[in-house]
Amino acid sequence: MPLPTLHWRYVGSQSFTASSISGCLDAIYTLGTKVTYANGTTRTPGTASAWTWTRQQIGGITEACIGAMPATNAITARYVIAGSTTSRAYTVLTPDAAAISNAIVHGMNRGAATMTGNWYDAQPFGSGNVGYWRSGSMTNPFTIVHMWENEECYVVQLIVGSTGQCAALGGGAFLDPRDTGSPAAESDGRLYGMWSTGTQNFTSVTFLSEYFPTTSGSMWSHATSSANAHCGILLPTGAGTTMVPVSRMLTPGTSAAMPAGQQTPNGKLPFCEDIPYNQPNSTVWGCWRAMAYTRQAITAQVWRLSGVEKGYYLGSSPSTNSHGIILLAN
Repeated sequence: MPLPTLHWRYVGSQSFTASSISGCLDAIYTLGTKVTYANGTTRTPGTASAWTWTRQQIGGITEACIGAMPATNAITARYVIAGSTTSRAYTVLTPDAAAISNAIVHGMNRGAATMTGNWYDAQPFGSGNVGYWRSGSMTNPFTIVHMWENEECYVVQLIVGSTGQCAALGGGAFLDPRDTGSPAAESDGRLYGMWSTGTQNFTSVTFLSEYFPTTSGSMWSHATSSANAHCGILLPTGAGTTMVPVSRMLTPGTSAAMPAGQQTPNGKLPFCEDIPYNQPNSTVWGCWRAMAYTRQAITAQVWRLSGVEKGYYLGSSPSTNSHGIILLAN
């Protein structure tokens, strides 16, 4: 039985002071608490596609944003985007290295709804901590945050406005397992996970040609070295917190992204949704949900058909046409 259709929405963008890690987190929080989307329609956190975001401040400084999806989910998933100018001993996920300061990190928790400690504690929610991957270094002057969301997934992109460098991260039930029962899926038929492009501070302009485990910074791929791109799903075995690395299994067409401007004979946007994911032992875990391979474009562009928003482009550059995917509004 297919999983429910997801409906992506573009929350908008928010500027902050260059290189300010607390400013970046406050910008994420500001977007996560908005009551309208970028197109002016109503956004009510906790309903429809709108996630609910809270923040944790330590000594009056924001160090973490905590996201909860609006959809009821079997694992009570919580996602944490965090960082500090102080070195924090947070739980690091393989293959990332030891804790560092001045970095955005991205983690998740299962089975507990409320944060009871600090984000960097061994168990910030009391139980169920999965750990963190690095997701952006403030050694480069990020100045802009973009946010997209649907009922079960979210994406945040960090951009250096002057150079176009960027990093991205996201989480949720972004894969359809096309299978049922443990260990293929959780009790609700889903797979929950997260991904990050690492701290090299760019999403590769060739990321669609980078798949299987690499040492690169491509979206939705898993690198075998520290501080680079990572992607994984929680092993669906009850209350476990084991992260299984997964990567895109193929690139549609050729090793190059579909060129900018390609369209159907009637001028419609061409795209392909069925992108499978595997791990190094060739186990196929699932395929994208409400995301599709499409032609090159500029990140944060809106795809409209007859004036109706149909999708949102998530790409590797805010200024030039480049590799990316479409987040489908459906």
